[in-house]
This record gives sequence, structure tokens and C-alpha cells, in this order.
Amino acid sequence: MCIVTNYQLFVNKDPRIKAPGVFCFLQEIMKIDKHKQIQSEWLLKHTLTSDQKKQLIEEKIQRVEQYRQALRLQQKTIKSVL
Repeated sequence: MCIVTNYQLFVNKDPRIKAPGVFCFLQEIMKIDKHKQIQSEWLLKHTLTSDQKKQLIEEKIQRVEQYRQALRLQQKTIKSVL
């Protein structure tokens, strides 16, 4: 049995096999290449640009301000009731 990694061939030296030789599994190369391609596509899809990061931070700051305003209004209404 031969394992192909990084396009290098390894000879099978298993004594149980009557005709030892070089067996290449090109499917392994294809699986590795496809896996690397999927990983790179995922990284490209999920990596944020600097503009997107700035926009996310600005949106988060806006949500925090809205939350603070809602808390202040709630505290004012509680104080006015008491």
C-alpha cells in the first residue's frame, strides 16, 4: 500500500502482499487538494475586511447607546412611580 502525500510516493514493503510495488492513490491527492480548496474558500467567505470590521463596531456602539437610553428611561419611570 502506498500513501501519496505532497506528491511523494512511498513504496509498499508489506510482506503479506505477494507482489510488493509502488501503489499510488491519486484519490488521496485529490482529497487533499479538494480539502485545501474548501478551506481556502471558507476563509475567503468568512474573513472580514477592515471596512466591515469598522461597520460592525459602529453598529455595536449604536446598540449599546440604545440599551443605555432604554435603561435610563426605565429608571426614570420607576423613580416617578415611587
